[in-house]
Amino acid sequence: MNELEMVRDLLKEPPPPAPAAAAGALGRLEREMTGRGRRVTRTPPRSRRLRRLTPRLLPRRTRGRRWMLGTGLLAATAAATAAVITVTSLTAGGGGPASRRPAVRPAELSARSTLLAAAESTSRTATGHGPYWLTDEVQGWIMMVRGPAGPYVVEQRKGLRQWVGTGGRPSWGADRDLGARPQRPADMAAWRKAGSPSRWPLPHSSNSWTTRPSRWKTAKAPVPLSFANGSVAHLRRLPADPARLRAYFLGMPQHGHEGTISDARWLYESVYELFSEPAPANVRAAAYRMLAQEPGIRDAGTVVDPLGRPGRAVALPESGPPSFEHRLIVDTATGRLLAEETVQLRPTAGPGDDLAESAAPAGTILSYRAMRQAVWTPTAP
Repeated sequence: MNELEMVRDLLKEPPPPAPAAAAGALGRLEREMTGRGRRVTRTPPRSRRLRRLTPRLLPRRTRGRRWMLGTGLLAATAAATAAVITVTSLTAGGGGPASRRPAVRPAELSARSTLLAAAESTSRTATGHGPYWLTDEVQGWIMMVRGPAGPYVVEQRKGLRQWVGTGGRPSWGADRDLGARPQRPADMAAWRKAGSPSRWPLPHSSNSWTTRPSRWKTAKAPVPLSFANGSVAHLRRLPADPARLRAYFLGMPQHGHEGTISDARWLYESVYELFSEPAPANVRAAAYRMLAQEPGIRDAGTVVDPLGRPGRAVALPESGPPSFEHRLIVDTATGRLLAEETVQLRPTAGPGDDLAESAAPAGTILSYRAMRQAVWTPTAP
């Protein structure tokens, strides 16, 4: 069973419609997606020197508490997805009205089908409640290291746990270094040729990364939620309509960024934050459907996330001549959002540049956040 058949089965769709109905559905989808006058925020060209990993030991913080998709369009999307096989066959054959209609690119359809399947799965999950909302997350980021066999990539990892108390209960936070390591097999080989060092000094800093993990450090800490007014009650009242949820996200201030980022990038980050908080199932499903309507998202295939879990990735290239892209990895069977990561598409460091992230080989994961669990729990540390 292919992805489109899976979505049709999950959505309990009837058999494919007649060719005329299929062409009409696809036409409505195209008009909806191109006729809204979507506000586009241009991202300024990214510096060739990506985020410096010098004295800063903690990964980037996007917003809120973390350290470091209207109804008519949805119906048209579902109908067009169910009808795509018929429309494609008419276009290829050169007959009928569909032959003059621009075909939706297969990669976009595949990304939408992934997100719609995840939306259907997550809509069936229970919301739940409890005294503490626990998130257990692993974050990672990299630096380039010089070795006798050439530069190689070292990945630093950090574990983060947070217990958000409800009903006046205190909140808690805990973190630990999980140790640094060469990221890929080629990096491992270069590391061995360098004598298998266990410590790497950070440029322009007295700090260093080490292969040895640290102990957990736990303390009471105010941990506000990222959305609404920071309360679970308001979080449960977020819009469950994809269009209204999109407008809500775009109306939030873009904290944690230098300059303005694109709408699609902000939506990507907002969805990850939403899934790390106790949002209702219908709001989470709306978030997936919102992204399914967003142009520019491509399918990145079946992947393994930073914690070794299989999932399906959808990707958003950085604006301009892209040298890297942002990915969300989802489990379509359960609707879980497993991780978000930034992946190098091509190195951009030139002669004379300092050895930095921009020199990383294609395929390097520059940074990531992977959610081990996000659940209600009866106890805190």
